[in-house]
Amino acid sequence: MKKLITLIFLAIFPFTCGFMNIAHRGDNEQGKYAEHSFAAYDRAVCAQVDYLELDLQESADHVLVVSHDNNLSRVFGVDQSIEENTFKKLTNYLNQSEESIHSLEEVFQRYQNNPQVKFMLEPKGNGEDAKRIVKLVNKYHLQKRVLFESFSDSTLSKLARLAPEIPRTQLAGSYKAIGRSQDFAANYLRDKNKKYMLWGVNSSKQMYKFLNPDKGVTGLLT
Repeated sequence: MKKLITLIFLAIFPFTCGFMNIAHRGDNEQGKYAEHSFAAYDRAVCAQVDYLELDLQESADHVLVVSHDNNLSRVFGVDQSIEENTFKKLTNYLNQSEESIHSLEEVFQRYQNNPQVKFMLEPKGNGEDAKRIVKLVNKYHLQKRVLFESFSDSTLSKLARLAPEIPRTQLAGSYKAIGRSQDFAANYLRDKNKKYMLWGVNSSKQMYKFLNPDKGVTGLLT
């Protein structure tokens, strides 16, 4: 299995309720809409996914924005660094969905009155934005509608201190991060009573394969 995996390191976790479907950067309909656009998020919400997965970057004036990349070049077609520009300047550029980059607060505002919409948040920094993230979550009373994920142990530790009630997810680049093979990793996690998800599972064939309970997969990010 070459795709990336997510390891769940919390004993009590919403995934105990059943299999989860997380919209990775929204549902862009295979490139028809821009990732992290309201168009992509709205499509995912209409499809009744369990979570919207949001990557977080920080602008020069410390506004949290939703973007996987730290530069606008791939999605917006302009070579502009997010961390070197103010949020106001960043909003001058439009993506293929004719939308500017969105702040995390704008996303929360859009969906705050829809209790079915939940968020998986991935800060891309080293945890320096943890306080601002938790402050926004608290401001919109979304503590029970948010999960945190990160490759960074230090980021997860900071989030744990600031918001211990919110579940946290440790990201890993491959099965080799915890074992010699896919089977070793699956058995290890099962023995430790830990849950895990796969992301990048984008074909029906892959989905049916991993929906098999024997695989031990708890959810898919697609």
